[in-house]
Amino acid sequence: SEEELRMVLTESSRTGILSLADMEIMQRATRFSDRRARDIMVSRARTIVWEPKRPLEENLERARKSGHTRYPVADSEGRRFLGVINVKDLAWLTPSERARLDLDRFLRPILLVSPMDPADAVIREMRRRRIHIAAVEEDGLAVGILTMEDIIEEIFGEIQDEFEPTPSPA
Repeated sequence: SEEELRMVLTESSRTGILSLADMEIMQRATRFSDRRARDIMVSRARTIVWEPKRPLEENLERARKSGHTRYPVADSEGRRFLGVINVKDLAWLTPSERARLDLDRFLRPILLVSPMDPADAVIREMRRRRIHIAAVEEDGLAVGILTMEDIIEEIFGEIQDEFEPTPSPA
C-alpha cells in the first residue's frame, strides 16, 4: 500500500540507505498520482497574460519584468486563452516587423484541461504534444495555467532558474 511504501522510505532514510532529499522526492512521487490540475495550477489572478489589446512594447516590458519566456494569450474579453506567445520568437524582429506584428503568426498552441484532470495525464499529454503550458478551463472560462515546470516541481521540489532570485539562507 501507499502507506507501507512511505514507511519503507522513511526507514530507508533513517538508516542511511536513502538520503533525506531522495526520500522526499520519492514520497512526493507517491502522492503525485492523487494530484489534479487544480491542485498545482497558478490561478488566473496570479497569471501574467499577454494581452493583444496592449501595445507590443507594453507586453514586452511586462515580460522583461516577470522573467518568463512563455505567456498565455487572452481573447478580447480576457475569458479564455487562445494560445501561447514565446518572447524568444519576437526577439529577432526588426523595428519595422514589430510595427506590423501579426500576433497570429507567432501564436503557439495551448493545451486545454479541466481542473479535475489528473496531473499525470496532463504532463503525459504535454510531453506528447510538446506543449509547455496548459490552460485550466472551467465552464469555458480560464481559471489558471499549468506549466510543465509546475508539475515537475510537485515531485522534485522548487526549481530555481537563472532569472529567479536566489533564496536567502535560512
